[in-house]
Amino acid sequence: MEPPAALAIMAAVGDASRARKKLATEDILDGVARHQSVLEAELREMYAETQAKHFVTDQRTIDAALNLASALLSSDETEEAQKFCREILRKLKRGCPPNDARVVTLTCALAQTLYDPAAQDREYMMSDVQEAETLLMEALQASRQAFGAGHDQTARVRQELDAVRAARKGDAVDGSKLERGPIVLDKTDDGDEKTIDSID
Repeated sequence: MEPPAALAIMAAVGDASRARKKLATEDILDGVARHQSVLEAELREMYAETQAKHFVTDQRTIDAALNLASALLSSDETEEAQKFCREILRKLKRGCPPNDARVVTLTCALAQTLYDPAAQDREYMMSDVQEAETLLMEALQASRQAFGAGHDQTARVRQELDAVRAARKGDAVDGSKLERGPIVLDKTDDGDEKTIDSID
């Protein structure tokens, strides 16, 4: 058994060590927040430049919009991300048919700003979950028309919709199993997959 003085010294050393770790963690978090703020500003500028040079239906404009929306969500600016996605989707729908791959992609992005099963640390209102479900039902129908029922993109939208429906029912959802990333439009035999990023 340790003498009381030794225990007091060990406790003081432990407290000092925890305090140093806490300060180091706070410094890291401050650095991350500053970096995220700079990144968000750069993405806003990139989006503004891309939008000025290209139409809203241009894939480069959509990519810049998706990157900015993602940065806004990462910065916990959910309401701004929702507002931004709604505005871009409204503009896009004026220039594209409803079953266009770009409309499907942006509809899914808006749904993720409302409810994202992969983001475990966010709180949601049931009305947002219900709206996300409605948007994903629209995206699923459009994806079926654009790609077909058996296409990978349609399956991805279906997974998102199933996760949102499970959350609406109060079931536990493991968002880590959702597939995210570029949409593969065609699987060609020459090994050159066409993604939504390569379409103009």
